[in-house]
Amino acid sequence: MTSSPEFVPVSSQHAVKLCANLMNWTPSWNQIRCSPIQRGKSNQIFICQLGESSPSSSTLFCQQPKVPTKVIVRFYGSEHTGKGNRYKSLCEENELELLRILHDRGMGPKVHATFDGGRIEEFVESTPMLHRDLITAPMVKILGRKVAQFNSLEHWKLVPDSNVFDAFSNLRAQRDEQLIEIEKKIELISTGSGKAKWLAIKEFTESDVIDSLVNTCRQYFHTKIFAHLDLNYTNFLLIKSTDENNNHVEGLQDIMLIDLENCMLAYRAIELGKFFGELSFEEDIYHSLPCELYEELIQAFCGSYLDEWRKSGKYCDPVFEDFDYVQKEIKLGILFSTVFHIIWNQIHPDFPQDSLLNNTANRINLFKKLANRWPILE
Repeated sequence: MTSSPEFVPVSSQHAVKLCANLMNWTPSWNQIRCSPIQRGKSNQIFICQLGESSPSSSTLFCQQPKVPTKVIVRFYGSEHTGKGNRYKSLCEENELELLRILHDRGMGPKVHATFDGGRIEEFVESTPMLHRDLITAPMVKILGRKVAQFNSLEHWKLVPDSNVFDAFSNLRAQRDEQLIEIEKKIELISTGSGKAKWLAIKEFTESDVIDSLVNTCRQYFHTKIFAHLDLNYTNFLLIKSTDENNNHVEGLQDIMLIDLENCMLAYRAIELGKFFGELSFEEDIYHSLPCELYEELIQAFCGSYLDEWRKSGKYCDPVFEDFDYVQKEIKLGILFSTVFHIIWNQIHPDFPQDSLLNNTANRINLFKKLANRWPILE
């Protein structure tokens, strides 16, 4: 769980040198502008652009008109994940193949070049999605279609198969093994209010409600899909519309899913439940969304998701693709993924720092609020 001691942040200069060599920008390397993107947590990301006004760049593009002038340079790993991002589910070879497939289908950026520890990608003119963009019915309808298209991909051999119940059991065992050390940290670090939060967290984590939830989920989790498993607002790009002259115009053309390193075969309930469970969280900020809003968003999403899912015609089952069944599946997935996070946080090396302590307490509040609203554990 600790970050790799080998991790060293890279510089803009490193990204520039890579573009100069791999993108054939060498004649104009001193005209390359580079700036970091702050949103990435699992990678270090830079935007590099070749200045169009220099004589050398003009010569370059007369000779090679298809050479792109603006790209994304992605270095695998960060201070959150360690060198190379050891939390990735996909090996580099399979991730690159999946990126190629998605690009061919118009669902992802093109990979221009690779290097040891990263890659250079097509820069897609887009606007990062904000948290407030995500919690509206019109937006989740659009996302329902996009997520269904992704989930119906057939390239299962590229991704590992997950057993979420085994993973959950292992997580609980790790937490129990570390309990004495966790409580020592609580005594040393936490304030009075922090200790009170810990007692509430401990009581919830050791309650019977978790076993009851797992038993119910085992009955309802059936459909496995090609899952992204990181459907949060930072991994959606709002693609800008263009006219016939490639000028930007008002309006939303499309949405693109990025960051594929967590892809697996997984239960649909986990993929969609995790997505909805994270709607209340914006980095370290907890938004106590009303239960009624959750239900409105789930209904809006389910309709467009199932319409798109049924178009594939490959996995349709009248029982498991029923509207009411999928809604219940999502609600159980929200509760399960919330509990998963609650236990995961407790074995994080930074626990019980205030941010993780508060995040864990807020997730318990979310669980209790939704479980009281949805009596699906009875």
